[in-house]
Amino acid sequence: MPPAFGTKEHWDAEYGDPDGEESYDWLLTFAEVADFVEQSLGGDKSKLIVHLGSGNSQFPEDMWKLGYKHQIATDISEVCCKNMRTRYKKLGISHEEIFFCAADCRDLLEGIKLKTATGADNPGETLVDRCCLHIDELPLVSSDNAEMETKNQAVKDSLRQKNNNGSEEHEGATLNQLLFPDDSYDMVLEKSAMDAMFCDDGDHASAIMQYLREVHRILKADTGVFFIVSMHKPHEVERYLRLKCFGWRVRHIAMEDTSSRPRGDENSSTTSGDRPPRRKNYHYCFICTKLDKSILPREWDAVYAEVMKEPDVDPPKYLMVPADDAA
Repeated sequence: MPPAFGTKEHWDAEYGDPDGEESYDWLLTFAEVADFVEQSLGGDKSKLIVHLGSGNSQFPEDMWKLGYKHQIATDISEVCCKNMRTRYKKLGISHEEIFFCAADCRDLLEGIKLKTATGADNPGETLVDRCCLHIDELPLVSSDNAEMETKNQAVKDSLRQKNNNGSEEHEGATLNQLLFPDDSYDMVLEKSAMDAMFCDDGDHASAIMQYLREVHRILKADTGVFFIVSMHKPHEVERYLRLKCFGWRVRHIAMEDTSSRPRGDENSSTTSGDRPPRRKNYHYCFICTKLDKSILPREWDAVYAEVMKEPDVDPPKYLMVPADDAA
């Protein structure tokens, strides 16, 4: 991957290409990891799932077909978000089942901004990030939870009040309180979002740390699952996942990249004639369980300070929790 993979500008251009693919999945298809995802969710279709850096992946759509109707998908590219909303509408997928929004997964708090509609037909109506949804149509996070529903309604009332008062405050207000509150998601699912940060020529370690902090914040304590699909090897990814500030229980699964095999080659490690053995290529799934929400505020400052001494270098190993201790 080129370093540009870590920038919004690259992805706006990529998804704005009229000759680009309508949907594409990096590394693995959902069918290849479906069993692991379903096991992690316990087969509970009511679970709330957020896809970070989703792009035009079919993962949300494929999960919707299995009955998961409480999903939010994000991407840093507004062009991508617009394309996917159009695609979902054509497929008959409502925004209440999969809500697609523009957000930087390193700072979800700055993801979505309110805008005021213009025109005689809807003066003063509040819109969200060009998706033409009224405040009352926004999806509720954990709507089956009475306490969360009350909290979300209070946020809506507050946003509506700002708009009715004619205040300019709403122009910079974010809906993070509604869509990305603390300890709210049953699963955070990502595919190559972290990979893109690894490939950034800049301060990639700092970016990954900020990203993982956001994941940790929005995952439910004790039961929340962080599911990662990555091309990077375990010793690279777990250098971050096993940092003591996160306290995750981590396991990984190696998935052979069958697309790299020559046709007809059922065993890519065998030889044929003078041909040398072909090395198998693997992608990896990482499954992280959030154990204790008190760990991050207690350990974050010290760990992040050490990482920021060399923000373009992976964290030192002494900051990691040994695998046996984390499991």
